[in-house]
This record gives sequence, structure tokens and C-alpha cells, in this order.
Amino acid sequence: MQTSRNILTVVIAIIITSVVYSGILLKTNLDVVKSSKNSLLAQQISAQDLGKVLGNLQYHVNRYIIFRRQPSLDSIRLYEKEFQVQSYILYQVTRNVPALQKPGRVICFTFPEIMRQINNRLKNLPAKITPHNATEVYDDNSNPFLIIRTAIDQVHIYQIKAIKTSTNETIAAGSGSWKVSIFGSIFMLVVVLSGYIFIKKSYKRQILAEAKEKASEASQKEKEKLLQAIADNCTAIIFLKDKDFKYILANKSFEQFVQLSSEDIIGKTQDVVFGKIHPEYGVGDESRILNSGEIQESTQLLYFKNKNRYYLVTKFPLINEAGEIFGLGGIATDISEQSEHENELLQAQELAEAGKLSQQRFLANMSHEIRTPMNGVIGMTNLLDSTDLNAEQEDYVNVIRQSSNILMLLINDILDVSKMQAGMLKLEKIPFEVREALKQIFQSYKPLADEMGIFLKCDVATDVPEFLLGDPLRLNQIISNLVNNAIKFTSCGGVSIKVTALEKETALFDLKIEVTDTGIGIPADKLDYVFNSFTQSSTSTTRKYGGTGLGLAIVKELVEMQNGTVLLSSELNKGSTFTVIIPFMLASVDKSRQPTRTKGQKFASLENKRILVVEDNLINQKVARQILLKAGFEVVNVADNGFKALDMLQTETYDAVLMDIQMPEIDGLETTRRIRNNLKLSVPVIALTASALPEDMEICFNAGMNDYITKPFLPEDLLQRLSQLLS
Repeated sequence: MQTSRNILTVVIAIIITSVVYSGILLKTNLDVVKSSKNSLLAQQISAQDLGKVLGNLQYHVNRYIIFRRQPSLDSIRLYEKEFQVQSYILYQVTRNVPALQKPGRVICFTFPEIMRQINNRLKNLPAKITPHNATEVYDDNSNPFLIIRTAIDQVHIYQIKAIKTSTNETIAAGSGSWKVSIFGSIFMLVVVLSGYIFIKKSYKRQILAEAKEKASEASQKEKEKLLQAIADNCTAIIFLKDKDFKYILANKSFEQFVQLSSEDIIGKTQDVVFGKIHPEYGVGDESRILNSGEIQESTQLLYFKNKNRYYLVTKFPLINEAGEIFGLGGIATDISEQSEHENELLQAQELAEAGKLSQQRFLANMSHEIRTPMNGVIGMTNLLDSTDLNAEQEDYVNVIRQSSNILMLLINDILDVSKMQAGMLKLEKIPFEVREALKQIFQSYKPLADEMGIFLKCDVATDVPEFLLGDPLRLNQIISNLVNNAIKFTSCGGVSIKVTALEKETALFDLKIEVTDTGIGIPADKLDYVFNSFTQSSTSTTRKYGGTGLGLAIVKELVEMQNGTVLLSSELNKGSTFTVIIPFMLASVDKSRQPTRTKGQKFASLENKRILVVEDNLINQKVARQILLKAGFEVVNVADNGFKALDMLQTETYDAVLMDIQMPEIDGLETTRRIRNNLKLSVPVIALTASALPEDMEICFNAGMNDYITKPFLPEDLLQRLSQLLS
């Protein structure tokens, strides 16, 4: 097809060239013809013959004047007629030549008048020529044809010039015609040769293009075969469609799905292919794929291989090298196993969450069941300590208090490990006074160190900020565990607490705590294991010194939760040094507003107030009632369940309510909600709970409570919070 177009182009070029060449050659020949015509015209103008005739006429006129013979007169008549004929011919020839029009008219129309004059003079000649009249006669007839001769000379001169010009033009035209012929022939030859070369190259290109197209078609067929082979050996259902939504490829899985052969699928639309087998399967909005080029994904339940299976169906546009969409493709992948696996994972997750919730409830129950009696023991110990005791009785009270503290530490360790494993341990971020926290730890463990006959020192560097932002409870727990361990394993010497701080950047400090003891030390091969739960350096250590092996595991976990590090260096029988580094933000606190605590402190805001204690445990009722009465409360009433509390709040007015959380019949949370929603009372409510889970605090606040304190509690803590609420 391309070769035919090229041949047609060459033929048109040759025709155009031939027309141009013929036009140039025609113009050249026309110039030659014109020159020849002018030459012929010039030759037709026989001025020389007219001159001869006119000369002969003049000659015979003169002879007649001299001799007066009849032959001369006959010759005059003969040449007169001849001149008239030739002058008329001359006039006809020259009347279309502007330069000869005037002389032609003069010759043709002046001659008859002159001849009349001559004939009249000849008739009137004297009878004889004498010397007297000869001069006059010759003067009258000397030159009668002067004006005609002048005109004939003009014609003759023009004739000479015309012949010369025509000759030159003919020569020039002939020369041009030769050149045109030569160059035209060469040009035609070049055009023909160029056309031949062009056609030959075009033919070669066409041959190459056809060969390339055949190779491309063969390659395309190979690719199609390869694609078909790949698709046929793929377990997914694969198909391709053109822009008319007709199938152009379908793999074996697709054929099995629609129960048709390839011949019954290719070139057909989905309505025809699916027919009565799967009428429920629609094409969806496939036109959007062709129009916008978007990729569509959906999960469909398909009946295939004798069972319903879940398939992930992905439809996508087919784009050629020019970036044009020429069809669409689809892949349906069997995700039944994946879906089943996801369902199993979901069930496992639900079971895990249920187990976590069950563990959380178990921890809450354990915390309540253990802390409730401990609150009674510690509360009664504090009440007993506030009475007048002798030295022996004070010693007994101190023993009870120390034992209670150790037991509470053990309880907290067990609960904390459980919460860590359940992922329920959360950290606070509140301002706290570093030196005050260390002072409390020092004062708590100083009696124990004195009892064991060892020293306990605490050194806080001057560069340690006064207030930091973090979790003071967890920091206290970390240091307490390290100090408790150090005292427990040290029989001589003592324990030193050293605290320093390094400012890493603006308002960010690394707090470094070093706890060094002169105790039994840890073997080098056990250094990597002491931070594991329920692990000690040896079984003999457990028998001799006691303990659960949880303290250091809790320390490591709490330190790492605060983005810190814990290091250990130890030498057997010489002692150990535990180093804890935790980053803290600097806290800005007005120290003048910080509450101060003093043993036996009186709170004026609590005097003459009325308070309701909602508690089901008799011992805790007695502890709370005695603490509150000694603090100055005028009325301290007790309700052992939520219903009684609601009745009492409707009949009497109270300034505050202490609310236990876990109670029979109706718990403290629901009781508080009814106080807020049903009774519409805004009386302050403080939760007294044995549950130590952080999320319990949020639950209490959401129920409408104003504050939260865990059992066992220090009397000063309870009274301080009541004072703040009632001020």
C-alpha cells in the first residue's frame, strides 16, 4: 500500500515536471515563432521594389518630357498601376505596425494625387523644349515624388532594423530553446532517476516494514501464547476484554468456572458467556475502568469447584504504548483460606481480649480481696500508734507496720508483674518533688537498716532539679525495690543512694540513681539473669534471704517503660551497684502552694463537717470512722451498701461521701451515678477502692466521683484530699 502511494507520488512529480518543461519549451518556441513572424513581416514589406518602380516611373516621365513619345507614356501608365498595386499591398502589410502606419498611408494615398498633378503637367507641356523654357519645365518636374521617397526610405530603414532584430531574437530564442532542451532533458532525467531511487528505497522500506511487521506479529503471537500458557497454569481466574466488553483472553480456570471452551468465550460478551450458568454475576461498572482508568477491587462469593468460595476480584485497564486504554482485565484470586484464617485470627483475638478482660477482673478481685484486709491491719496499726503507748507497745506497733509494709510491697510486686504481662500498666505524668520522694524512701528504710546494723546514706547532688515531670509512684517503686534488695543482701557495711542529674537539652534531664551496697554480690555468670521474673542468683539465696525474685524484673520493666536504662556491676562477696538513668522533663511548680504534711496534723476545714462512709467491710468501717472522728468531723455515718447510702442521702445532708467500689447488691459506681442522675446531688464523692488498676481511676471519674484513693491508705493522704475538696 505504501509502495503504491510512493509510485503515485513519483508519477505526479514527473507529470508536473513535464508540464513545467513543456511550458518553458512552448514559451521558447513562441518566441521563435514571433521572431520568425516579425522577420516574415519585414520581408513582406518590399520597400526596395517600390523604390525601383518609383525610379522607373520617374525615368519614363522625364523621357516623355524630353522626347514626347508614346512608348514612354505607356510605360508611365504601366508603372503607375504597378506602384499603386504595390503601395496598396504595402499599406495592408504596414497598417498593423505602428511605426509604419504613417509612411504606409503617405505612400498609398499621396501617390494618386501626385500622379494627377504630373499628368496635368504632362498635358500642359510646351510644344517644344527650348533653352528658355527647359529650366522651368525641369524645375516643375525635377522631384515630384520626394515625399513618397522619404516615406519609402522610412519603410526601408524599418525593414532593415526589423530583419536585424528578428534575426537576433531568432538566434536568442534558438539558443534558449537549445538550453531549455538540454537542461530540461537533464532535469527530466534527474526527476526520473530520483523517482526510481525513491521508489526503490520505498520498496525496500516496505519490505523491511513488512518483515518487521511479520516478526512483530510472530512475536506478538508468541507473547500471546506465553501469556495464555502462564494464565492457564495459574489457579486464579483470569480474563481480558476489549473496549466493546468482549472477551479476548480467558484462562483454563475461567473456562472451568463458566463451563465453556475457549471458542465459546472469545469474542463474546459476559451476558452470552455466563448465560444461565451464573446469571447472578454482573459486570459491575466496568465502563468507569475504560473512561477513568481506575482499578476496582471487590470481594465476591463465587460457586466454583462444587463449593462456595471467597474471591478477591481485581479489575484494571489495559493501556498500550501510546497511553491509550484499549480494554480491561480481571483477576479473581481465591482468598477462602485467607478469609478463614482471618476469621480464626479474629476469634483468637476475641478470645485473647476475653482472657485479658478475665485477667483484668481477676487482678481487680485479687487486689480487692488482699488490700481490703491489709487496709484494716494498717489502719488499725495507725490508730493504735496514735494512742498513748509505752515503749514495748510502740515496738510491737513498729513491727506490725514494717511487716505490713513488706507484705504490701510483695502484693504490689505481684500485681504489677501481672499488669505488665497483661499490658495494663500505665504511667502518670505529673509534677513531683524529687528530694521529698527520696526523703520518704530514706525514712521508710532507715529503721530497717538500723535494725540490721548497717548504714543507709542518701546523697542528692545540687544540680538535681527540685521538681520534675513524671510518675513519682513508679520512681518510688524503682528506688524502693533497689534499696530493699540492697539492705536485704547486706549484713555488714551499708547501702548508699546517690542521685545526680545531667541536662541533655533545654528542660530535659537525665536523672541518674546509683544504689551501692557492700553485700554478698552477684556471680558474673548470673548478671544477665537477675532481671528475669522469679529469678535469684541461687536457690540458697531464696532460702536464706527470702523474696520472690520479682523486684529487679519490675525495676527493669518500669525503667524501660520510661525510656530509661538500668545497669549492674557486681563483684562476688564485695557488693553491687545498680545504676538507673531515666529522662525527665523539668516541671515548673510554685512551691508555696505545695501542701505540707505533719504527723497528727489538724485540718480546720474538716471540723464540724458531716460525712457518710459507704463501706461493707466492718473493720474498714471502724478504721475510717475513727480516723474521721479524730480529724474533727462532727458526724460520721456508715452505710454498708449502696441502697442504704441513697436512702440516707435523701433524708440527711452530708458535706462529703467516702464510697467503696466493690459492694454487694449495688456497687459504688452505680451508687454514685444515681446520686448524680436521680438525686441530683453535687456532694463531693471520694472513691475508696482496693483496686489498683490505673483504668479504674478513669472509670470512677466517668461515674461522677471527685477523687480516688486506693486501700490501704495513709490517714494523712485521705484527710489531705478531703480538706482540698471541702475548703
